[in-house]
Amino acid sequence: MKYNLLTRSLKRKDVGVAFGQTKELFDLNFVEGIPRMNQLEVLPEYHGNLKNDRFPDFEPRIKFELSEKGKLSDWVGIPNMVANGMLVSPKFKALLEQFNLMEHRFYEGQVKTGVFFREYFWFHPLSEHAERFVDFENSIFKETNGNLVKLKSLKDSLGYYSKHNVSIDMYKIVLKENSKHIDLFYIPYFQFSTEFFISERLMKAIKKEKITGIEIKEQDFLGDL
Repeated sequence: MKYNLLTRSLKRKDVGVAFGQTKELFDLNFVEGIPRMNQLEVLPEYHGNLKNDRFPDFEPRIKFELSEKGKLSDWVGIPNMVANGMLVSPKFKALLEQFNLMEHRFYEGQVKTGVFFREYFWFHPLSEHAERFVDFENSIFKETNGNLVKLKSLKDSLGYYSKHNVSIDMYKIVLKENSKHIDLFYIPYFQFSTEFFISERLMKAIKKEKITGIEIKEQDFLGDL
């Protein structure tokens, strides 16, 4: 199976504006004299509290407003999100659910456009799931000085810079034999926010359904399987 990279499009023709496609929705009873953003951030259910390595024990507040220059798309860029994932339309969600995805959950959300609220879903993948399908012992990573290195597990990448005074990146990724059916995943600490490996069959489905707000790129980290 061949893999490509799926990322969020930054092209104006797709999303209206590269950064700032949406903005926070301030729809609560705020206290006067305190910045609204400060009041949002302290909410237990604030989306900024989501973590890559766990599912939340709360229902996250996923509410945004399309910016003046923003253009609605099937994958919408959102502000102040530190966890990896995607805010997707019902159409994109229905497509993704037909494929084999890394462990995940969908959380209901909304995007306000004018006076209307449109249904969206936050796709929240679990980073620890990468250990189950990436064969780290047979994968190869590359230091910024060009040296090739091996990692025994995902945790070996944590603190690598502080131990060796050099950063590392992916070089050649190998999947475990029983995981070569997976259609969408990412490798924590090496891929951030809005980048995923996707299978060729998922790529074809995305193109067939004309999913918007996305960009698909070729990659050479993960070979054909």
